[in-house]
Amino acid sequence: MARLQFYDYHNMVAILEKSEHNVDFHPMVYFIEASPLRYALTVKPTVYVSHIRQFWSTARIETKKEGTKIHATVDGILRTITESSLRRNIKLKDEEGISSLPDTELFENLTLMGYNISPNQKFTFQKGQFSHQWKYLIHTIMQCLSPKSTGFNEFSSNIATALVCLATNKTYNFSKMIFDGLVKNVNNKKREHNIDFHPMVDFIEASPLRIETTEEETQIFATVDGIHITVTESSLKRNLKLQNKEGISSLPDMELFENLTLMGYNISPN
Repeated sequence: MARLQFYDYHNMVAILEKSEHNVDFHPMVYFIEASPLRYALTVKPTVYVSHIRQFWSTARIETKKEGTKIHATVDGILRTITESSLRRNIKLKDEEGISSLPDTELFENLTLMGYNISPNQKFTFQKGQFSHQWKYLIHTIMQCLSPKSTGFNEFSSNIATALVCLATNKTYNFSKMIFDGLVKNVNNKKREHNIDFHPMVDFIEASPLRIETTEEETQIFATVDGIHITVTESSLKRNLKLQNKEGISSLPDMELFENLTLMGYNISPN
């Protein structure tokens, strides 16, 4: 069996340490440790590159009256993820939790937490307006639990609602937020006939491939999420935006060696 590579980035957890160097944050660390999020933030599963790639390259959505499921195949085993299974595995007892608050209640509580609500306040909030303790909590939630991957200086109403719920001892449905983020990622990756470089790695690794060579060109055929995909040199060139249709693939030996010598390479006699 091939040795699986450990993937450090997807094993990041919240660091809830108290030391003499972060005394100002001790109250918030105690707060998080006593919150329902403790296990979800600090559990340390081993995560592997191959499992991540297999999951995202085979993930598909099934929606029925009973609810939405994500199906994926990892190491030949069909895995099914639901909001309830996610809740169970990261021990979030938030089935009865809320996902939104009335605008007035949300704004009033954010004001009590020190946020300056403008007269024409929109539902994007600036992390920099909060005290450093609240900023620590906001960043921890965004980094570890939310689907957000860029622009960590601002956050939307779902994070604001989660923050207010934690501060006022209400139950927020974190499981729904996390699961909805997974579903969105699966839907976003479905781009028929438009494969960029990184998904192509997953496509090649996880899909049964078929090669067909004709006088005109060579084609690679595969089925991903029920979609028939065809990859050719020209489609690869188009999707990677490589304008090298008239490019060459080789040089005469003499020209190659002369130019390498000019670049400082020592060409040996043989």
